Amino acid sequence: MARHSFIRIAVVTAVVCWCVFAHADQVVLSNGDTITGKIAKMENGKILFDTTYMGRVQIAWSAVWKVVPDKPLHVAFLHEDMEASSLETAGEVTTVHTTDDRALVLPRGTIQTLRSQKEEAMHRELVHPSLSEFWTASADAGLSMARGNSTTTTVNVGARAARVTQDRRLSLAFSSLYSMAGTAGQTQTTANAIRSTARYEINLDNRSYTFAFTNFDSDRVQKLDLRSVLGVGLGYRTVQKKRMNLDLFTGASYDHEVFQTVPIRQSAEMLIGQDTMFRINPRILVEQRMALYPNVTKTGDYRTSLDVGSTTKLNSWLGWQFSLNNVYVSNPPVGAKNNDMVMSTGLRVVWGKERTFQPKLKPIEFPKE
Repeated sequence: MARHSFIRIAVVTAVVCWCVFAHADQVVLSNGDTITGKIAKMENGKILFDTTYMGRVQIAWSAVWKVVPDKPLHVAFLHEDMEASSLETAGEVTTVHTTDDRALVLPRGTIQTLRSQKEEAMHRELVHPSLSEFWTASADAGLSMARGNSTTTTVNVGARAARVTQDRRLSLAFSSLYSMAGTAGQTQTTANAIRSTARYEINLDNRSYTFAFTNFDSDRVQKLDLRSVLGVGLGYRTVQKKRMNLDLFTGASYDHEVFQTVPIRQSAEMLIGQDTMFRINPRILVEQRMALYPNVTKTGDYRTSLDVGSTTKLNSWLGWQFSLNNVYVSNPPVGAKNNDMVMSTGLRVVWGKERTFQPKLKPIEFPKE
């Protein structure tokens, strides 16, 4: 009876061990040791390997003799990619057995990365996402009214959208402010401004990036029918911290202005400015951009713009926003003021996951042994 129990225990143990090894990756080291678990990826000469009892460990690629994955691994070498069922190394040579029954003999150093199917899917999503992915959008709205001896109505609406990938960002923004006031049956429009912008940025390296942008503004009170601006430039990240980023940028732009009382104005401009992002806490984010546009066509004239915005998260999809936009023109039409400021506040509804535009990512560097 004891003998039968021992046999049953041995069989069950063997089956369990077979199931574990049959559904796990194996890495055999040059000294003969075998490590069982799940391969995440190999980059920069190190294999990231997830084990049951030791957690994630790092294995030097130079110490590996054989890799036997449970599922095919994605292998990248030089300018080619393939799916491998196993890999064996002998000295400085690695033999890659592909899923289509080929055996490729390669110098060990030419293999750049190994990735599991999950890691490869995540990598492709980051590097080559479809146009419909990685979007975040928000809509703002605010309303104030007074009725009685005086009549006032102020409406502000806005919308923003951004698509942020590993090294690119497309930003779109629109805002509108309308205000009307009246007494004794007389009404007057006190504000009627529309502003929209589009900006596309590409990371060049860990700190510098290039960008192109276009702005379209209209302000009836300032007698501006349309200001359209096209520009390009370069930016540099001077401060990169967890809670604060500070960017400096410069470039050039073309300005086309249509006012109600003066001829069309066209001019080339320089661009100098800075961006600041400060996260007070996980719920409150403050962003600020200031730009100076010296007129090159007519020296001495210039424009400045200041944009300040803050968002306080109330939950994952709802927040409270505050925005301030100030535009100063050194040469306004007769009867219009140089300075025009628009301030609004209200609820913000957000769709999508918020992503921060980061510097171009470096390969992961592991400490030397």
